[in-house]
Amino acid sequence: MDENILKAIEENQASPSENQDSEENNTTWLIFYAGSKAYATDANNVREILRNDEIFQVPFVPEYIKGVINYYGHPYAAVDFSLFQKDESQSSGLFLILNDDNDIAIQISDVREFQTINNNYLHPFNQTTDTLYFTGAIDYDNGIQHIAVPVLNFKTITERIRQDFESE
Repeated sequence: MDENILKAIEENQASPSENQDSEENNTTWLIFYAGSKAYATDANNVREILRNDEIFQVPFVPEYIKGVINYYGHPYAAVDFSLFQKDESQSSGLFLILNDDNDIAIQISDVREFQTINNNYLHPFNQTTDTLYFTGAIDYDNGIQHIAVPVLNFKTITERIRQDFESE
């Protein structure tokens, strides 16, 4: 009987390391809407989801830059991601504060959820001009059906915003 208990303990100790290996192969994604379209980003890209209804207008900027918001005393460019994608403007006061030094707040319509998904469900794109702002897509179960949600490439998005901002 003692041998059975010892064997069970050894098996339980082996299981957590197996789980750690599978957890390392998972990514937590933030699924959100910008306008009527769903997008995803690695949750590590987002510092904070901010509700801020006050946008200060700034002249001579591209149309998709709605103005500036005050983020704890620092100005952040408020970028309407729907307009960036050449869709309809949003009226939401939700912003993704990115976890980088670009001082850009991405305006979104709604947060769907945080979802931990195995990296096998990430399908990378070959870079073309059509996929410049996306790194790939994830298979996401929205409770009704599996859908492919594009994963944003904030590096190329912020580079484009910076270029547009400096050229205006």
